[in-house]
Formats: sequence, structure tokens, C-alpha cells
Amino acid sequence: MSIFNENFDHLSDQEIPEIKKSGIPKHFIKDGAIWMFLNSEDEMSFVRVRF
Repeated sequence: MSIFNENFDHLSDQEIPEIKKSGIPKHFIKDGAIWMFLNSEDEMSFVRVRF
């Protein structure tokens, strides 16, 4: 997992063994939410999860 600030400056990386890598990252954290890529009928969209 990579962590960036609001200006997308790289802050930190941490490997999470429970998440298996499939090549392209499918999620990132921005504005206090986890953003996940979603491909729906060849249209790219995002799912946002806030805590």
C-alpha cells in the first residue's frame, strides 16, 4: 500500500501480505477514503469507502 498526501507527494509504502498482487493496483487512499477501481461494461469508475 502506498500513502500520498493531498498533493500526491509519496509519503510511505507498506506491504500487506493478505492482499495478493495482481499487477495493477486496484485501490488507493485519498481525502480520508479508500478509492477502488471498478470496471463496469468497459467504463472505469471508482467506489469510495469512508470511515
